[in-house]
Amino acid sequence: MEGVLDRLAPRHRLVTGLVQSALAAVAAVAALRLRYGATPPPEIANLVMAGLPIVMVVRAFWFDRTGLTRDVWQYFGADEALAIVAACALGSVTLGLPLLWRSPFTDAPLALLVIDAVLCVALLSGARVLRCVHRRLARKALAKRRVLIVGTDDEAERLVHGLTAHPLYDYVVVGLVGPLPSHRGLTVHDAPILGCFRQLPEVIRAHDPDEIMVVSSAVPSDERREVVRLCRQSDCPVHVVPDLSDSIIGRSRVEVVDPEATEALLFREPLDLNLALLRKTIAGRRILVTGAGGSIGSEICRQVADLDAAALVLLERHEHSLFELERALRASHPRVALRPMLGDVRDGARVEEVLALTRPQMIFHAAAYKHVPMVEHNPLEAVKTNVLGTWVVADAAARAGVEVFVLISTDKAVDPVSVMGATKRMAELMVHSMSATSRTRFLAVRFGNVLDSSGSVLPLFREQIRKGGPVTVTHPDATRWFMTVPEAVKLILTASGIGRGGEVFVLDMGKPVRILDLARALIRQYGLRPERDVPIVFTGLRPGERVYERLFGECEVIQKTSHPRILMATHGATNGNGRPHHSEEFHRLLQAVQGAAGGLTPDLRDAVAELEAVCA
Repeated sequence: MEGVLDRLAPRHRLVTGLVQSALAAVAAVAALRLRYGATPPPEIANLVMAGLPIVMVVRAFWFDRTGLTRDVWQYFGADEALAIVAACALGSVTLGLPLLWRSPFTDAPLALLVIDAVLCVALLSGARVLRCVHRRLARKALAKRRVLIVGTDDEAERLVHGLTAHPLYDYVVVGLVGPLPSHRGLTVHDAPILGCFRQLPEVIRAHDPDEIMVVSSAVPSDERREVVRLCRQSDCPVHVVPDLSDSIIGRSRVEVVDPEATEALLFREPLDLNLALLRKTIAGRRILVTGAGGSIGSEICRQVADLDAAALVLLERHEHSLFELERALRASHPRVALRPMLGDVRDGARVEEVLALTRPQMIFHAAAYKHVPMVEHNPLEAVKTNVLGTWVVADAAARAGVEVFVLISTDKAVDPVSVMGATKRMAELMVHSMSATSRTRFLAVRFGNVLDSSGSVLPLFREQIRKGGPVTVTHPDATRWFMTVPEAVKLILTASGIGRGGEVFVLDMGKPVRILDLARALIRQYGLRPERDVPIVFTGLRPGERVYERLFGECEVIQKTSHPRILMATHGATNGNGRPHHSEEFHRLLQAVQGAAGGLTPDLRDAVAELEAVCA
């Protein structure tokens, strides 16, 4: 592209220079007629006609020096207008200097040069305006996409101008929507203001745009979520456009155009928790996070650091993930005492060594294998990490006198049909049982699907959309409960503060969301139309998956907590037999589970049932 422009630039300057010189000659002749009428004095007329070549050369020189031979006429604006005025004024001064001392120019009136300069400015400006008008009319006739812009500030004005002026954009702006009803009827670059934010549904129905662009800076932050929600009530693709200044200085990326885009995919209001309670729970305490380099573990670390923990121990087996997390936390939270520790939760000796060195008061156990189809094909490894690894850390925590142990679980642990769900159910049962015989408060937090976590469906959908599709959905009726990574971590931290031991905490996530609806909403976030611009195909359920998930088991008692959006599940028979559960008994069962994992999945389910019977 740059090579083509390099070849065209000299030709463009030559043609533009010749045209503008010709317009300068026309201005000189017109000035003569305006000054003297249809019959100017012969000596003045002869002087002007004979001097036309000089006029053209002088004007061309200043046109080139001021950049008028290099500008593109269809982008005419205030800067170009000032350049035209400067070029014409400098040209007239150059032509008028001989009047001060040389004959016969002394007989030529200075008024003629003034008129000539004014006409020259008018002709050069008019030619550019006509080019802009012609191009805009031509593009309106050919445009394919009709866009509605939400916002009326300076950024919105620049967006309107950019969409209508850029030769590669195939847009017609049908109108704008602003914050004030009184602005209705005004125009921005010929685009009418059609109403205010609360009238968005009516405006969208009346004008049926192909696309909606929400200008981030033009919508107050406390209203942005509601405005985006109103826009997304239609099937029209919605873009949230970042502040142009943020894009220039690198604070905004093209792909992440909407900081609240992930929350919009929840189809509900995000969780709002009491930060004072969270700070009271975490501040001044020593915290250990297993699986610290994962998406959930790393977010736990960030939020714990925000809440002024006295020390933060990062236990992670992947060296690079641990290095990157430590580097990021040291940059963002320099005052937090960090202890990066390489280690595997399956290594009992290493876990005990870490606990002895760091003496944590709270442990958040996020280390796990969680990818359902992958775990289905590698059940033994899942048991080693999700079951035995949990036992190793929980048992070490109890013997080390850790105050709180929080297990990160999943809704797939409810009546499990997958290996991953079965291993997580075993982990839940273990910590539930251990809470009865230990001073450590053992809790579990049961998640739905966590949006944007590693291995979740959202990154996969984004990658498929960027490639033009198709977006793959397992089943048209498949539904899941969804939560964001920050919501998941806030739930973990809240549970650690309100749990007494033995409970399973679950976030009230509203109604489950169809995966198909999630895929369609995400496609619209990219400004595309589901099934038209990006196809959606159904691939069938994979091993270990089911159409619907559940949040609670049949034998669990559901209770409310101090937070209206957080529920608590307790086992129907919490150690009613009073029988203590010793390490030897657990080890025997865990060895049976490990042996079952090497065989078929039904054997693993039988092991879960046996463990559930013992823990009840």
